[in-house]
Amino acid sequence: MKIRIGIFIIILCSACNTSSKKENNNSMFDLSDWNNVKEVFNQWRKQEIKKGYFVESCLSNAEEFINKYGDKWETDSLRYALPNLSEKFNSDIDTCMVDINLDGKQDVIFKINPIDCVNGNGASAHPPLYISVISSKNSYIIDNTCISKVETAIRDYRKQLSNREYQWFQIDSIRNDKGIIVMSGNSSIYLNDDANCCPSIELSFVGYINKSMKGHINIEAINTNQFDNTESKFKTKLVIK
Repeated sequence: MKIRIGIFIIILCSACNTSSKKENNNSMFDLSDWNNVKEVFNQWRKQEIKKGYFVESCLSNAEEFINKYGDKWETDSLRYALPNLSEKFNSDIDTCMVDINLDGKQDVIFKINPIDCVNGNGASAHPPLYISVISSKNSYIIDNTCISKVETAIRDYRKQLSNREYQWFQIDSIRNDKGIIVMSGNSSIYLNDDANCCPSIELSFVGYINKSMKGHINIEAINTNQFDNTESKFKTKLVIK
């Protein structure tokens, strides 16, 4: 049985403004700001590798990597490499600029796709990581509160549907709409009997979050029977305090 779920998150937060609205002078982002952001990102990357969550880089091929790490590559911490943030274009790192903490200055959200060093697919692919580097007085710090509010709410809801540990969460867009962070994305949920290629539940969401990080999530779902294509719909509401 396949379930398609649309989640409409009405949590009041902030995010990536892709509109062409004119910004004020306080929101300008210059080279020195970018250099500070890069330093914060690079420090975070070094710490993640030092903790053993990721490796520095993959080897020339998957077989060489497996031979080096033995059975250890089967753990999450020794299978994926964190991409580098460099001056050159890197398809494994995407950036989004938005005033997420509502201080009138642009912040940077990084979407990082960890690299699978053994070339897996399906449920072996690592979900994207999101790092929010926000302005704090004259410097920048990492603060993922806004994104974590949405991700945690969806994760807790997913646990009601599946016992599978691996699930997919992805943000498609994030913007600041007059002081409200609007965040949209999708999530795939693997039920217990699903093959790695094919999650049964595909879920989309739109979140609205204000500075207090409070609100609620409205969920609308369609449950489609794959044998006879009959559909049943249901709605629910999740409150975020």
